[in-house]
Amino acid sequence: MRLHGPELAQIREVCELLSLNAEVDGCRYLMQRGLEALSPQLGARRMQRKMEQTFSKMEQTFSPQEMLPFMKQVANEAQATIEGGKTL
Repeated sequence: MRLHGPELAQIREVCELLSLNAEVDGCRYLMQRGLEALSPQLGARRMQRKMEQTFSKMEQTFSPQEMLPFMKQVANEAQATIEGGKTL
């Protein structure tokens, strides 16, 4: 991968500010910070994907009528958690 223009300028600036010896170190630094910034979003997406997979398996195993009581319980617990001031 070759960097040029604004990307290369930003990497060089990071290298200068942090006294890094190589542009690749500047790239690593920026990538790590980007991943740290995205971690909450990635975690939420992972959880959403896992829930979708779980519900897909449930749909294959149970009829909608069998799932309805469970879904009501989940909704009630989520509402109680939100009202209690706790996060899900």
